[in-house]
Amino acid sequence: KSEINLLEERIRALEAEDIKSKSKIAEEECKNVAAMKSLETLRSEKEMAQVKVAELSKTIAVNEEHIEKITKQMNETEEEKQEAKSEVLSLSAENQKLQSINTEITACKGLLQSKLETVTRDKECLQLDIASLKEKLLSCEVMVSELSGDKNALSEEKKLLVANMDAII
Repeated sequence: KSEINLLEERIRALEAEDIKSKSKIAEEECKNVAAMKSLETLRSEKEMAQVKVAELSKTIAVNEEHIEKITKQMNETEEEKQEAKSEVLSLSAENQKLQSINTEITACKGLLQSKLETVTRDKECLQLDIASLKEKLLSCEVMVSELSGDKNALSEEKKLLVANMDAII
């Protein structure tokens, strides 16, 4: 009987161990399922990360192109800025020349104004001289006319004197 008890006890121990093993197997299966779910989640996250990496790579490429364009524009802007500076310097030099010419023109204008005033005064004097000469000419014409009249009268007197002398002779 003691052997039977021992065997029964052994069977109970084996059954308890079997329950423990089944419990451990169930626990391991749960862990395995959780690990599989976790693995699926990680795969899904990896795929999403790869998509994001691809999107970010595209964005980086677009940004690099944009940076390149902006750099090119900046270089062009710098060239335009240098050209504008050069043009400003050129225009400034031309402006100084024009200012100098303007100063000369202003000086000439002053001289011409002075000469114009002198010519105007001379013209007025000449007009007065012409008026005076016209009066003298008119006076001379009157005198010539009078002398012509006197000459004619003297010519008539001479004729009479010649006739008288002829008559006397």
